[in-house]
Amino acid sequence: MKTTVKFFVILFALVMQVSNVRADGPKPIVVQGTRDNVPTVSGNVGPRRGRATVVTLDMDIMLDLENRCLNFYDTEGRTITYYIYDEDEFEVASGTISFATVEEATVSLSGLADGIYLLSIECDDTTYEGEFGIE
Repeated sequence: MKTTVKFFVILFALVMQVSNVRADGPKPIVVQGTRDNVPTVSGNVGPRRGRATVVTLDMDIMLDLENRCLNFYDTEGRTITYYIYDEDEFEVASGTISFATVEEATVSLSGLADGIYLLSIECDDTTYEGEFGIE
């Protein structure tokens, strides 16, 4: 009985250590945007707009704090324009990435101070936004 309890205590401690190691690795950033629905025609009133739909960009974006960079992964060959804003809403970085010939791109964050940042991405006529922090 005591060896079983010791085994589970050791196993639990090992699992906690592994989860702590993984917590320090790259972290995903979820970016979301809104897309207007296609206008519909009402029998009485005429054209009207539907409600906007919240959409998530289907691209993997990982924040790598160890190397102070953002890693973008896309297999659909899209071109994106990104903007990074600081807490005071000043643009601190921007650029365009084409995934026509590559599936991975890296944006360095080495010149940015610690803080919270807004990542804004324009792709397929939609603007997506997500936040990340640098420690």
